[in-house]
Amino acid sequence: MLRSLVGSEMCIRDRGRMVVCICNLKTAKLAGMDSHGMVLCASLEPEGGDKICEPVAPPQGAKVGEQITFDGFESVPDKVLKKSKVWTECAVDMKTNAEGVACWKDLPYKTSAGVCTITNKTALVGVPIK
Repeated sequence: MLRSLVGSEMCIRDRGRMVVCICNLKTAKLAGMDSHGMVLCASLEPEGGDKICEPVAPPQGAKVGEQITFDGFESVPDKVLKKSKVWTECAVDMKTNAEGVACWKDLPYKTSAGVCTITNKTALVGVPIK
């Protein structure tokens, strides 16, 4: 799985870190390699400044491969998600809240171990998750 992190040190700094991913995407070429999913990141691109980007992390104790849930919504994932339409509709409502919790429509991304978060609560509060 690849993530376009142009201008970011995250590929080196965060090696081995647990992250939240969309894992049922149709295979796509990224940097000349096949990518089968996408790492979700809180991202800020200030005009005239450097991009700030951090992967959304599951809580300690979350199981690898565990499905993210949202209170009040039953989830039956597509076997293979054709990213464009569904992703575009959902991504509009994905952002971090004031506590650094990843949310969709103000509902926290949840696992059996708790909510998914980012650590940079200074720069990445209230920003889109892409």
